[in-house]
Amino acid sequence: MTALSSVGTNRLRDVVDVFGSLAWPAPREEMANIGARLGWTITTETPHRTRLDTAFPTNITSGRVTIDHGHIGQVTIYLTDKVAEPDANQVDEMRSLALHFRNEAAVLLGKPASVRGGSEPVHSWDLPNGGRVAISSSAHVVKLIVLQKRYADTERNEEFLGIPDNRDPDADLA
Repeated sequence: MTALSSVGTNRLRDVVDVFGSLAWPAPREEMANIGARLGWTITTETPHRTRLDTAFPTNITSGRVTIDHGHIGQVTIYLTDKVAEPDANQVDEMRSLALHFRNEAAVLLGKPASVRGGSEPVHSWDLPNGGRVAISSSAHVVKLIVLQKRYADTERNEEFLGIPDNRDPDADLA
């Protein structure tokens, strides 16, 4: 068995610091500055998406940025290797890595503002600037997700109203 590769704690701290210091809404052009600060390279840009190379020591170094009306909407990066069909040892190791990253985020940001269970648990922390960072984990990968303030506000409102994250909005129309 080969050990899974993952991002170092300092890299997680750097990402949280950079996105925690942004003023929302942040224009898509800000990704160039963010990339320079974090050692990321923008690989492609379309009107609604930016792809980047994080140069992280994982088997998938690409990240994606959703662009919403010319502003950064959501950033998703991989903190660990991605495993298509994990064996029992890799599942255990992925759980351990997810716990490690959640603990590190808690050291930086305190208690999570939101915890969603299920097959892909998500632990979210609110940033002082109104944005949100989340650690999403499964048996296959651990990801870091950054949400701009408006997206984070939507999540906070849904949580306040008790709207479940697995709700099917189309079912309301039937």
